Amino acid sequence: MDLQVEIDSSGDALQVKLRGSLSEFSEEALSVLHKYSQQAVTINFADVEQLNSSGVRVWTFFIGTFAAKRHVTFTHCPEILVSQFAMIPQVSKGCEVISVIGRFRCDHCHKVYKRLYDLRALRQAGELLDTDAPWPCSVCGQAMETLEDETFFDFINEGLDPKGITA
Repeated sequence: MDLQVEIDSSGDALQVKLRGSLSEFSEEALSVLHKYSQQAVTINFADVEQLNSSGVRVWTFFIGTFAAKRHVTFTHCPEILVSQFAMIPQVSKGCEVISVIGRFRCDHCHKVYKRLYDLRALRQAGELLDTDAPWPCSVCGQAMETLEDETFFDFINEGLDPKGITA
């Protein structure tokens, strides 16, 4: 599925929702955002399903010019995007990551769940993500296990640590 860009420009801040795949074919879809004059922009990645290496190149070029003139925040970032933040800082350079989505699986009933982590609230509370704390399955109550690599949480916690990195 090609990248689709949904835009809500009715408020002071531009609200953008991306859906589909970030690929070499995404440049045109992203370019429409340059015509909006709002200085605050929130980009929701909840429905981004794929990101290939050409998509990373297109995205870094786009966000490098787009974020230079605006305050850009990212919400609902899936693991495929968070892993790119960790490897390629230009993917999120100049932007604030507000929330990420972690995936968990219950080995007992085989359900997979997504959990939204509000990084802004964690930063304000001075807390780090505790990946060892069991999260109970809503169906059977058994402790669930994360499906994310340790680097997912390590990168997030570095950004939450006042002595750590920021995007």
